[in-house]
Amino acid sequence: MHGRRTQAIYVMQDLHAVATACCKAAQLLHTVKLVHRDLRLPNVVQVGHHDYMVIDLESVAYLTDKPLHKDFHNVLKTCSIEALDATGHFTTLSDMYSIGVLLKEAYVTLSSPQAATFIQKLMAKELTAEAALEYLQHEWLP
Repeated sequence: MHGRRTQAIYVMQDLHAVATACCKAAQLLHTVKLVHRDLRLPNVVQVGHHDYMVIDLESVAYLTDKPLHKDFHNVLKTCSIEALDATGHFTTLSDMYSIGVLLKEAYVTLSSPQAATFIQKLMAKELTAEAALEYLQHEWLP
């Protein structure tokens, strides 16, 4: 992915590294009550061999006691309706859903039941950032 941010990911180690980078970024943001709101493959860059970093923080917003509504900022045009909660608000689980979508797009040429299950759990909003990182360490090793 060097130089071209949207190039396909071809090895399972890279997919795992992208998943880890995204979940670590989400965990860090969520810990300080922030949400990224724009976790997409173009916002993940390769910085080394099997090493990735989340960029483009212009859509980051505070997660207050009252969830951020989908119309809070126009950057949410990139967010699918499925990422929002039942009341139409963006939450920390919305970030995790977006990571699942990102991985699903990158996963098309790969085959791994563990990766597929992980992506499914993210898209079902079953995993927090912390739980996703645990899953990556124990359930889905590259």
